[in-house]
Amino acid sequence: PLLVHWDGVVAPGTNDDFVNHYLDIGPTLLELLGLPIPATYQGRSFCKPLLGLANDRARDCVVSAYHGEWGGLYTQRMLRDRNFKFVWNLTDVSEFYDLQNDPFELVNRINDPSVAQLILKYQRQLYDELKRVGDLIVNSPWMKYQLLEGGRKLSHR
Repeated sequence: PLLVHWDGVVAPGTNDDFVNHYLDIGPTLLELLGLPIPATYQGRSFCKPLLGLANDRARDCVVSAYHGEWGGLYTQRMLRDRNFKFVWNLTDVSEFYDLQNDPFELVNRINDPSVAQLILKYQRQLYDELKRVGDLIVNSPWMKYQLLEGGRKLSHR
């Protein structure tokens, strides 16, 4: 969640657009200040919905990356939209959640054959997004194979 308060400018209310706090706040502040947004920024301004206007740049999903900084030595990438969440765990079992029927993410459906084709769609979408933003993890042929073709993960055997 993100809360914004600006008397006389931002009207009280809610908006359910996906906002990436790390990437989108900079472009938003620059736009509000009337400054150019560098082309190298990956973020998107959410200035329009703040001002009560339709957001023609709203995201239909959000992607995040974890590099093991907080007490773990594992790497994850995640793609989430309003209906499903796919978490690619590079060295462990990946995750797939039906957010409409399981909003607390209690049932990992990654091995459920009834959603196998849907999982492939999310894997491809995640790969395409990671490639678009230059995430180096997908430059590895092994990682690409693992994500797109269900390649085996390293085993402790």
